Amino acid sequence: ILDRSGSMAGTPMLHLKAGAKEFVNIITDANAQSGGNMYEMGLISFAAEATTDVPLTGNIQTLNAAIEGLEAKGNTNQAGAFQQAGAMLQGFDGKKVAVMFPDGMPRRTKAKPRCTKHATSWAPATPPPP
Repeated sequence: ILDRSGSMAGTPMLHLKAGAKEFVNIITDANAQSGGNMYEMGLISFAAEATTDVPLTGNIQTLNAAIEGLEAKGNTNQAGAFQQAGAMLQGFDGKKVAVMFPDGMPRRTKAKPRCTKHATSWAPATPPPP
């Protein structure tokens, strides 16, 4: 779940993209070492609205292209992203994990997920070193 709100413009978005692609690479490498069929990833991004950019897949090129195509603009609606992540993972039979790369507190929400207390207490991700 990636934050593409307006506050991510410039350097924060560059760091987000680099960190997200590195995360995809780490998971892909772990998957290859374990035989190749253990992990699938999807991409949900959010600003004023949340979107499912890539449904669950094992295709690293599709994920990285979607990450690279993100543009920062709009408000922050984390709640919508959590709702879409829940819907994406609902039919998945394996272990379900959602990882969020935000930069802070939501400024606008349409719905309040049950996990807002925990989601908004997370520290922002540390950007990778240059």
